[in-house]
Amino acid sequence: MAAQLEDGFTRIADQILEEIPKYKLNGTQFRILMVVWRYTYGFSRKDHELSLTFFVKATGLGKTQIDRELKNLIDYDVLKVTQESTYTQSRKLGFNKNFDQWKIGNSQQKEVQSAKTLTVSENAEEQSAKMSTGTVSKNADQDIHSFKDNLKDITTTEDDLKKVADAYYEIHKHELKTRDWPDVTKAVKEFGADRIISVMEEKSVAALGAVTTFRYYLPVLRNGEERSKPRFNNVNSYNDILNNFLKEG
Repeated sequence: MAAQLEDGFTRIADQILEEIPKYKLNGTQFRILMVVWRYTYGFSRKDHELSLTFFVKATGLGKTQIDRELKNLIDYDVLKVTQESTYTQSRKLGFNKNFDQWKIGNSQQKEVQSAKTLTVSENAEEQSAKMSTGTVSKNADQDIHSFKDNLKDITTTEDDLKKVADAYYEIHKHELKTRDWPDVTKAVKEFGADRIISVMEEKSVAALGAVTTFRYYLPVLRNGEERSKPRFNNVNSYNDILNNFLKEG
């Protein structure tokens, strides 16, 4: 059955639809916003009582995941709590249309910040070139480039960790455990997010849902092999060893 406007529609400002894609929102956060818009703007109201259980039923996602990302959206000032919960009713939530109040980066801000960082670095490089001794100039230049590289690595690692975590959840339908994060962080730096996600998608099928920890994939990433190797390559080799054992006995 095709959706029809005659069956109902949500009135939402074009600017919201134009601005939202520019911000670094993950899949869960975006789905939460869709629910908020549907039950606020969809009923011509600015806020509404929205419980954690309601979001879980509306999205089909896990309670822990929804709780975490809902708190993040509130901390980022993307969502506002207009009325706290009581014993008899859930808290009221509303969407904050003032994008300049959001505490989450967007692509345009990132480009501006990168330009500012580059300008500061270039000025520092120019200043170091004017220093009298070659040793001081060389050290300053190394520090500047190290600073640039560190900024780039931090941003890249955060983005890649989110990609891997989201992919892991989509594949296994459960989140990464706390003990997994050190392994994930190290693997992202060593192999990259795309390689990790490719291995997870390929090997999870063979595992038949038995993967309960990210560590399952580490041997595959390091050696390009399955996590668990059979003791014998085939039935014949097993029979040969067994027969030899019986003869010797």
